[in-house]
Amino acid sequence: MNIIFFKKHLPASTTLLLLIMINSLSAFANVEQKRYQYDLNSNVTQYITANGAKIEYSYDSLNQLIKVSSSDGDNVEYSYDSEGRITKMEDSTGISRYEYDALGRLIAYKPPDVKQFNYYYNELNQLTSLKDPLGIYTYYTYNLDGRLIIHYDVNVYNSYEYHETTGLLLRHGRYALTDRPGSYDSNGSTSYSYDAARRLTQVVESDADSENKSTTTYSYDGNGNQTKISRQIPGETESATYEYDGLNRLTEVSYTGGGRDGRKESYSYNWGGNRLRKTDHNGTTSYEYSSDNRLLKTTAPQGITDYVYDDGGNLITKTEPSNTSHYKYNSRNLLISYEDNHNKVSYLYNGAGHRVSKTVNGVITRYINHINFGLSQVVLEADDKYKIKRRYSYGMGRTASYDWDAPEEDKSQYYLYDRPGGNVTSIEDRLGKTRNRYKYGSFGEEVSSTEAHSNDFKYAGEQADSNTGLIYLRARYYDPEIGRFISRDPFSGYMSVPESQNMYAYAHNNPLKFVDPSGECVETVWDAANVIYDIGKISYGYLNNNQHVVSAGYTDLGADLFALAVPGLPAGITKLRGITDAAKGVGNTASKSKGVIHVTKDGVALPPGAKYKIPDNYVQNPHRSGNYGDIVNGKFKELLRIDPPTIPGQKGPNYSHYHKKW
Repeated sequence: MNIIFFKKHLPASTTLLLLIMINSLSAFANVEQKRYQYDLNSNVTQYITANGAKIEYSYDSLNQLIKVSSSDGDNVEYSYDSEGRITKMEDSTGISRYEYDALGRLIAYKPPDVKQFNYYYNELNQLTSLKDPLGIYTYYTYNLDGRLIIHYDVNVYNSYEYHETTGLLLRHGRYALTDRPGSYDSNGSTSYSYDAARRLTQVVESDADSENKSTTTYSYDGNGNQTKISRQIPGETESATYEYDGLNRLTEVSYTGGGRDGRKESYSYNWGGNRLRKTDHNGTTSYEYSSDNRLLKTTAPQGITDYVYDDGGNLITKTEPSNTSHYKYNSRNLLISYEDNHNKVSYLYNGAGHRVSKTVNGVITRYINHINFGLSQVVLEADDKYKIKRRYSYGMGRTASYDWDAPEEDKSQYYLYDRPGGNVTSIEDRLGKTRNRYKYGSFGEEVSSTEAHSNDFKYAGEQADSNTGLIYLRARYYDPEIGRFISRDPFSGYMSVPESQNMYAYAHNNPLKFVDPSGECVETVWDAANVIYDIGKISYGYLNNNQHVVSAGYTDLGADLFALAVPGLPAGITKLRGITDAAKGVGNTASKSKGVIHVTKDGVALPPGAKYKIPDNYVQNPHRSGNYGDIVNGKFKELLRIDPPTIPGQKGPNYSHYHKKW
């Protein structure tokens, strides 16, 4: 009855929003059955998860979180300095230590069981070099606009050129280490072209002699959706055309050349953003869901697959015609084990939610992560005894790796992408010879690959797990075969963005335009590329006196280091009160307030005051309390929305706040 009423009286887009709101409320009622307690200072002291885990929180006299105790043993303790910056984190993996200079910049980070990282800055607060636990230095140089122009270490030298006016990246030059230490030879380059709307239109890969090795072109519709991608490599030309529905969801794909000539794919969805049907050269697969968007069953030509979830919305059993997979999670809803008919895999995370090890059939791989980027990135891989096996280099993204156990010709590897922040399409050796090559389906399925060198970083530049078929996206794991995450999004989304209300769908069902590197927040591919290296963004903000850019950059740099740290608490607390000041004290720490807090479009909380009060000329939406705006052409236009404190376990401030349209 409600659906019929909405369709009669409201536009389709509003109907969609209300339908998804109903689904979200249903999901909340059925899944988010949580209980929590508070102290007299409104700090959460106890939290019972949907799966029944009991989590307790302790605070010091300054209301700083100092201990998290969970019934599953996932415990974390924190220590702070006089400025409220975290200096020590102790968890099941050991002790991590953090050190700052007089300006509040992070200058040392020591993970458990290895030597520390050291960070060095110039007078403009730009990171100029870092030393990793192996004692290897990486160096960074910037132009007058604060953009990274040179990055080099013992394995690779990268140069970057930008458009003088727009600042868009025009060329990336790669230079490989020669047999003579400190000497580099050209390994090729990548050039980029854009249209008037600043959208990427062409990527040209050239070898050391400036001969084209590949050319990829991109076309778009008026909504910024990619409508065609064409790629030329020696001896092969391939292209794909794409179509979308009225909600910008991918519906049709047609291939030409490249081993997929004449193949087509089609997708259909329900109002809630769930895929209902996929048709490709293998036949048609249909999908069935619960009312809260959990995938329950797929019916394909190969047979039926059933899915079962725990009370927290995490996938725990997947039963296929010839295989059964089991999944287990900790109190933070992070996947800790996987087992099927052939493999046993387990994962370990630190108190900040970073994955620090993976064990496959008894073989342990340890990950040492770099935390001074916008997102944690693997810098070193080691065995169970912490013997280093591989080292990764980062400039504008992951650019190279060095494998100590590989044959001499394969020790140094260089990553090539289809676009900045995009998919790894090939890997070359130091002589420019292609060693690995990859092709993907629209949602990241690995269609074909040729590998002479072992590699986990593939679709969207992220870690793929061949044993599970999943892709690790930090907060969650993504299954490209079904185009969905296997657990609920810890971020509850925005009511003003209906697509974000589906807690499982990947990239708004438009994976050519969006990515989700954190597993929590969908970004455009271009935005993700621009924040791959946040130091450049921060430096750019300082040099241009752009406080918004600076604040956003430091939030990525400092606060998000702990975005997954504390199970059951909203992000304002998981940032551990003051961690956002770690780089220079720019004042964007979200502290509690008795009144309304202003939150920018990027989620930066600012102090209360008359400046942020509701404008007198705004009217309240008669159909939704706390929603203010204006009447335009007889229709209500939202300009400001007051939200209550965010429910523990979901990303957002734990106090009343409002979102303003900028």
